[in-house]
Amino acid sequence: MKQLIIIPCCSKKVDGGIEINQELTFFENINNVPQLINRRNERINLTNLNIQEELLPAWDRYDGRIYRRLKEHQTLINSLIAKNKLDIIIISALYGVININTPITNYNLEMKALGGVNFWRFNNILGHSINQYCLQNDIKNIYTFLTPGSYYSAVRGLREHIQVWPEGLRGANNINNHSADFIIHRLMQINEL
Repeated sequence: MKQLIIIPCCSKKVDGGIEINQELTFFENINNVPQLINRRNERINLTNLNIQEELLPAWDRYDGRIYRRLKEHQTLINSLIAKNKLDIIIISALYGVININTPITNYNLEMKALGGVNFWRFNNILGHSINQYCLQNDIKNIYTFLTPGSYYSAVRGLREHIQVWPEGLRGANNINNHSADFIIHRLMQINEL
């Protein structure tokens, strides 16, 4: 039974890039998610970014506290993905929804910028795209680890899922540490299935 974990992008990113020649992932294939691709292109045009320069896979590009903590468990994550027990996708302020291996540029954009939450909520694009992904990839359970006020608000219309977020905490570091702990705990549970 495959599980899906959905996490937010982060502002801290690794500089540089590499030449990437890979197949399109689900969320980059216009045949799978045409509305997402069109909306993403609108978003990129609004920012005037050159997204073809210095690309890295999203997992390697993002370097926030949650990502650094999860990368400490890279062997477990790789094993769960290889055993077809786990998928991880990312909600991005620029790209919408992406796979962890999607090549991305080093951008600086918050979800709330340029009307981001409402921009991505339009026609339930993110929720619809994720639901399509789940159908095509036989996802049984979805766990979201998204900030309630922005990232989670952008993912409307998502099929039945469990929203996990630390309540009553203050401070980004505190919240991110607890979120990472929740995700790691969930990874350990998936490993036991």
